[in-house]
This record gives sequence, structure tokens and C-alpha cells, in this order.
Amino acid sequence: MLAVGSQFRASAEAVRIAERHESVWAVVGLHPTHVFSTHVDADEGTSPEERTFDPAAYRALSATSKKVVAIGECGLDYYRLPEDADVTDIKRRQKEAFRLQLDLAHELDLAVMIHCREAGAEPGRGAHADVAAILEEYAAAGKQVIFSRRLVAAVAERLERGEQTMLLLNRRGYAAFLLCRHCGFTFQCTSCS
Repeated sequence: MLAVGSQFRASAEAVRIAERHESVWAVVGLHPTHVFSTHVDADEGTSPEERTFDPAAYRALSATSKKVVAIGECGLDYYRLPEDADVTDIKRRQKEAFRLQLDLAHELDLAVMIHCREAGAEPGRGAHADVAAILEEYAAAGKQVIFSRRLVAAVAERLERGEQTMLLLNRRGYAAFLLCRHCGFTFQCTSCS
């Protein structure tokens, strides 16, 4: 089971929960809706202050526990953008926070938990396309950020022993694209534009 943080305080709590329970692991990071001040989630005890992703703080938090297995829930969320805000600036700040989290995941050899939500009725043309472009950029630079090198090595080790590994896919959402992890190519449907 994963305990997922969506900002620093919730991430620290996810680590505390993971440390108390053998079968729980922690994911730490900044959710994209937390880069602008109007989003408040009472369940998280957050206030409407603006947040930026501080790699040093999350690096230090990750170092406190071997149970931190991923950075996230990071990505892009174009659904909850405030109507009275500079949308271009918010998207820029979300992309900046996403890249900083991908960099930290690569540095610490952690997986990433990606959040991606579109704003309207045209899936694949907004947030999904932007996430795909950023992941292609990282793949082209040789930065493996979806699965950690540690996870890939563990799966390979089990396969060499003739054992199996099961990776579960979250089907609550959907993937609007397929990305080749080796070359960064994005597969496109020939029936879609």
C-alpha cells in the first residue's frame, strides 16, 4: 500500500505512516494544484498559500526513511485552474515543479507517481500532451523516471531466477498516449488526429 503526500506536510505524514506499518510505503511530492493559492483541501489541513517544490526539503525528507519509494503525486492538472488567474503562469509553474520532481526522482533513483488531468473535452491536447512532451524530453536525455533503476534491477533479478513480478496499473485514470522508454517515441493512433 502507498501513502501519498500532496505537499510537504502531507508527505511527512506519509513517511510517518509508512514507518509505522510494514506493508506501507511512502510517496512524497507536491501535487500540481498546490502551486497556486486558491486550492485548499481541508482533509490535508492545508492553507491557501502558494507553494513551490523545494528539492532540498524533499531530498532531506526522503533521506529519513528507506520506505520512500517514489516522488509524487506530481504532474500537470489543467482541470482546477482558477478562472481569475494567469493560466499561462500557473501552467508554467506546474511544469517547473514537475521537472524539479522528475530531476529529484532521477537523482535519488526513485519512481514517480504522475498526476495528469485535462481541463476540458479534448483529452490528449492539453495536460496529457504536455506531460508526454516532458517525459519524452527526459527519455531523450537518458533519464529513466517512471520506474526507478532499483525497481528495474529487482524485476530483472527475479526474472533471472525464473520468478514472476506483478506491477499493478492504476485503471482509475487512463493513458492518452504510449511512450517508448528507450527512444522517447510517442505512439499515435492512425485513426485519431
